[in-house]
Amino acid sequence: MADTIATNRTEQQSWLVAVLLMCCPLLYSTTTGMLAPLLVDLARDFQSTVPAVGQLAAATSLAWALAAPALSPLSDRYGRKPLMLVGLGVLGLMTAGASLAPDLALLFGLRFLAGLGGGALGPSVNAAVVDYFPPSQRAQAFGLVMAGFSFGALLGVPLVAVLAALLGWRLTFLAIGALLLALAIVVAALLPP
Repeated sequence: MADTIATNRTEQQSWLVAVLLMCCPLLYSTTTGMLAPLLVDLARDFQSTVPAVGQLAAATSLAWALAAPALSPLSDRYGRKPLMLVGLGVLGLMTAGASLAPDLALLFGLRFLAGLGGGALGPSVNAAVVDYFPPSQRAQAFGLVMAGFSFGALLGVPLVAVLAALLGWRLTFLAIGALLLALAIVVAALLPP
């Protein structure tokens, strides 16, 4: 009986870890995709064009592409959790900070820095699956973590559109940044070392 209870508790803890890891790509995907419903408002407020403002997503993705291979060795050296926390923190602070951007150039810079945070986050989340799960559970755990990207597109981006309609783009950036920082706090508290 005690073995069954311990096994159930261990399985519940394992799936809590998987859900926490899944929330990372969910919010990163939301952060990248959030620009789509905001393009017209951003272009109007910064007196630019929709195609020019659309390049904000490229700035974020470029930074991620450069940072991921450069920062991933730090995950091996210092641990998955610390690098995930740094990634979530940078991504959250830069996203929240974007709500205060007075011009398009600063917004581009903040989105680039947010991408650097994402580059620290992504490889650490994937490597954490290998660290936290035995081979017999890795495919399921990876499947859930990868589903976070789809959930970001299916749930996160429409949520951004609703928030933007209600609050405007600046408060929407602030809200998504706050969600990322809240996730960092939850990960810090609940993810095993």
